[in-house]
Amino acid sequence: MMKILDEIHKSHPEIDVWNLVEEKGLFERFRSEMEDIPRRFHIEVREDTTAKDVADAYSLVREFQKEQNQRGGAPPREPLIAVQCAILYDRHNFADPADKRRRQWTHAKLAERFGLKSGRAAKAYVELGRTILRETRVQ
Repeated sequence: MMKILDEIHKSHPEIDVWNLVEEKGLFERFRSEMEDIPRRFHIEVREDTTAKDVADAYSLVREFQKEQNQRGGAPPREPLIAVQCAILYDRHNFADPADKRRRQWTHAKLAERFGLKSGRAAKAYVELGRTILRETRVQ
């Protein structure tokens, strides 16, 4: 997020980006939304890593995942993917040059691009992304 804000500040120095972020409470909101994003674990193996180290790390990851899955229901939607889906679908959805009736981004294509289960799931992501964009619009 910091890199994005730096880029906005460089591109538009007339906008007091940092003041806007502070006024709108965006850092706190970002932090709380980041907690909802599913964690992805990686086990780094170096020269001195033993098979037991890898097995222990794997056990810890699986234990954490089991605890998370006990909450039930579908996993929460990832806000960043939702925003990307909404932007592609609403703002970068040009007509296909080969067939003007078709659009570049359908729900099915978004699902394929972002590894979502279905076009229906992609539609839900687009709707969530629109909501996030609407609520965080800087005025």
